[in-house]
Amino acid sequence: MSVPGVAKVQNAPPLRLPLTFFLTGLAGLVGALLDLVSHPVDLLAFRVAGPALLSTTHFLTLGFVSMVMMGAMYQLVPVVLDSRLASVRLGFWHYGIYVSGVGLLIAGMARWEPVLMVMGGSFVVVGVSLFLVNMAKTLRGARLWSLSGYFLVASLACLAAVVGFGWLLAFNFVHPWFSPVTALGVHMALGLGGWFTLTLVGVSYKLLPMFTLAHAEPKAGWWAFGGFSGAVPAAAVGLWWTPAATIPAAGLAALGTVAYLVDVAGFLATRRRRHVEPAILLALTGPTALLTLWIAAAGATLRPHLWPVVFMLFFFGWMGASIVGYLQKIIPFLVWLHAFSGNMGRGKVPLMKDLFPESWGWQVLGPYVAGLGMGVAGLTGGSTALTVAGLGLLGLAVLRLALAVGVILARRRRTPDSASGLTRVLADGTVVPPTPGSVEPRGRRP
Repeated sequence: MSVPGVAKVQNAPPLRLPLTFFLTGLAGLVGALLDLVSHPVDLLAFRVAGPALLSTTHFLTLGFVSMVMMGAMYQLVPVVLDSRLASVRLGFWHYGIYVSGVGLLIAGMARWEPVLMVMGGSFVVVGVSLFLVNMAKTLRGARLWSLSGYFLVASLACLAAVVGFGWLLAFNFVHPWFSPVTALGVHMALGLGGWFTLTLVGVSYKLLPMFTLAHAEPKAGWWAFGGFSGAVPAAAVGLWWTPAATIPAAGLAALGTVAYLVDVAGFLATRRRRHVEPAILLALTGPTALLTLWIAAAGATLRPHLWPVVFMLFFFGWMGASIVGYLQKIIPFLVWLHAFSGNMGRGKVPLMKDLFPESWGWQVLGPYVAGLGMGVAGLTGGSTALTVAGLGLLGLAVLRLALAVGVILARRRRTPDSASGLTRVLADGTVVPPTPGSVEPRGRRP
């Protein structure tokens, strides 16, 4: 029988599965930043259909955000819904095919070779299809549904739609049969508003209370779910069929944003851990950027030169700051859980804060926030030098995080797999160790 508030670690996959996606996602973010630094004029002019910005965008969407979110899904869906991951092996097949497709697709866009784009897009579709099959089988055994679970299911539906639509866009380059401008808007609505935003909001409803020890129930969670999930199909219909539908879509998205920010404020107000760590401060920069994003988007409708600012705030503010912030907590937590928690009560065990000291968090937070601010200022004022400097600081912050992760993994010791025992993690992040003799032999994963 499932106990609400208790996540059974044995449901989670081996550490190497989500970690592979997380590390590859960080590499994708570095690749995107290098691409932008090499072509700052394309960003300032916002040549969205040009090879440079098109390849950069897919570095961000497929190589960074989607990569990290898939890894998070593999880790969180079994835990949140109390359902064992259907197949770890299928997860690694998904990774290999998906990464190959992303590489081919980005190379095709950078060199403007439609054949490579179609090939890469096809590999991406196959890889994502394997992921969706794995998730569907995992969801079928779910025993504990929550607000986060519904967000994740809705985001998976959007992922299926956006990848299929993306493949049609790639095919359309070879055999045109519909307007790419109209289709691109629908593609963006499904991806940015659906797959990305629904996943991030759903995950944060689980992680933010856990890492701040906030025990208050979300008061506006279902309003946030209804607003965000309703805005996606309304926007898709409006962009494809009738512009009138985009008005209620904007209203629903605004409702979701306000409701989500109300809950974020509620979590912070009721937290037991009064000290807010730099990793959480960076993660909270994401919702702040989301609010600023609305202001920039409203301004961009009157002053189109502000669209690059919207781009910056979405990918490096709302998405980037949230993900980089949460990864500073997720990765040390998972490494500690898999490598050290099984030894609690049997010897000296490092604390999670020992794996990722707070000083490291400041070293990531400082350049990241400064870089984001400089980038936004540079794009607003049309300054290439300031924009490049901001992108460089963002890259420095990401490399600092990557170095920290490397140190954590180097310190990891070979210990019995605690995930195969009876170790439990309470909703507030407290780890209940296995009792003596309760650790089961490590078995083969499906």
